[in-house]
Amino acid sequence: MLGKDIKIIYLDGKTPKSQYEQKYISHALYSIQDKKGFPYLLKISGGQLVDKSINNDFYNTMNQNKDIGQLSKKIYAFFQTT
Repeated sequence: MLGKDIKIIYLDGKTPKSQYEQKYISHALYSIQDKKGFPYLLKISGGQLVDKSINNDFYNTMNQNKDIGQLSKKIYAFFQTT
């Protein structure tokens, strides 16, 4: 399970929907370096925005009935590393 400090940001078309100011979230999404497709994981580490696409893992899990536990481990590991 993800920590309570991790927030999900949904997109309505190109409009981010979250409790945060839209201009900041839009800037963060525009700044993504790992442009391999949604969904993305984003975090701030050492004052820097760190991103990772989990597109391939996510859709392989969904479409090929792969173990969701493996995807969960990758997501958890991303947020635990600095």
